[in-house]
Amino acid sequence: MIPVLLVCHGSLAEGFIDAVSRIMGRQEALEAQSNEGLSLDGLTEQVGHWLRAQQGPTVILVDFPGSSCFRAAMLATRATGLPATIVTGVNLGMLLSFLGKRSTIDAGEIADTLIRDGHRAMQCGRPRGT
Repeated sequence: MIPVLLVCHGSLAEGFIDAVSRIMGRQEALEAQSNEGLSLDGLTEQVGHWLRAQQGPTVILVDFPGSSCFRAAMLATRATGLPATIVTGVNLGMLLSFLGKRSTIDAGEIADTLIRDGHRAMQCGRPRGT
């Protein structure tokens, strides 16, 4: 099973985990890290600590590119030299789909699968007559 760390602003990561647990039940190897009250260095240190505690490939899902959360994930991964796939733009559909298949997915397919599932979750619904 591939461990997943959500690194987001404020309580967004915890909100994703709460929603996932209501839909799929409690998930192992799924953790949240907020940037709340942390400098870039502090957040990088927290992400690095999480990475060092894992075995094998990992996934870090971030709220949006270029943010402190993204930068911390990139810096921590580079500093530790540990294998991690970092994907930005996390959404609930992406997360649910990935969690359902992370026990069987090949490490080389992680990024493409996450991005495809994230795009699939984004749709525009328009009521008839508008």
